[in-house]
Amino acid sequence: MSKIAGFFMSVLALLLVAVLILQAIKVNDYVIAPGDATVVSSRVLVRGLDYNHQPDKILLTDVYLNQLSELQYIWDVYFANTPVYPGTDFTGASNIPISELNDQGFMEMYESKQAAEYEALRTLGWRPSLNAEGATLEAIIEDSPAAEANLSVGDRVQSVNGHATPNACAMIHAMAPIAPGSHVTIGYQPALITDEGVVTFAPATIVKLVTKPAPAHDNVSCAGNVHLRSIIGVGLGDAVNLTVPGSISIDTTNIGGPSAGLAMTLTLINKLSGGSLTGGHVIAATGTIAPNGQVGQVGGVAQKTIAVERTNATIFFVPRAEVSQARSEDNGKLRIFGVTTLRQVLRDLRSLGGARPIPLTKPYPLKAAS
Repeated sequence: MSKIAGFFMSVLALLLVAVLILQAIKVNDYVIAPGDATVVSSRVLVRGLDYNHQPDKILLTDVYLNQLSELQYIWDVYFANTPVYPGTDFTGASNIPISELNDQGFMEMYESKQAAEYEALRTLGWRPSLNAEGATLEAIIEDSPAAEANLSVGDRVQSVNGHATPNACAMIHAMAPIAPGSHVTIGYQPALITDEGVVTFAPATIVKLVTKPAPAHDNVSCAGNVHLRSIIGVGLGDAVNLTVPGSISIDTTNIGGPSAGLAMTLTLINKLSGGSLTGGHVIAATGTIAPNGQVGQVGGVAQKTIAVERTNATIFFVPRAEVSQARSEDNGKLRIFGVTTLRQVLRDLRSLGGARPIPLTKPYPLKAAS
């Protein structure tokens, strides 16, 4: 082999090693790809209530969130012009580890299912109740007292130093007078989240930790304009327990995030009522659902539109603020409706020939959970 050939072989070997290294290194950036659009009713199991055995086809849509390697990042950004999203877009802050992302998504789905059941039953004339269960840990900051104490996303804090904390603001008020460096006792229910996204809770226990100084000007939007002196390093939400008639379960294995809320709500309304909610149309929907019926924004609407277009759906409900994203990928097959509330969606469905929801089981008073 000549010296020139040997030189080029050495260069090629070095390039190959560099490519392998760049491919092995993960960066904190992601791309979103179209996922699946699937019929929700096949995922719903109802016991103790009459239900429609042949409900309409209502599709939920999802996306694939792919973490990039250094090599993929270089290709997507500098050559393929593919939109790339930093991990902080999904975790909310740079000091929240990306490793929490899956559990955050599964907890969002867990809460979304509760909201969907609540809104569907309320629409059908039931009076379900949401009972306060504590403050949900939505995020754990790196190197914080909470992280050092092995608290996890989804855990429900129910007391601070023996004072009950039925919701996030109650926990914040309990923490407000505590000085930095103080020992605190946290009573909580540990969340058990499987790799497939099944959420359960272990019996209540306690953990002791030492607080750190709160950031300057760390005022919190709770009644009384609370100013925290110290923190344990968590993001908070309200934990609730839902009282419903019968038993309703929705299989969302390996699906995270809150964006299927609207689709699940419509499916439950349809499954528990007579007639055709959709007027015989195959519809798809994306959007969060809140216990007051508001439909909220989601991510990846353009990619979800592509997924819907691969099905036989003809109607697509999306949050109003994201209609332009859906229409950017519309191939003329879909009628895209921008919506802000569940009530509006039901009106739109009636305008398309859908039936007014009438419960198959007449609502009766519910006994509050003890």
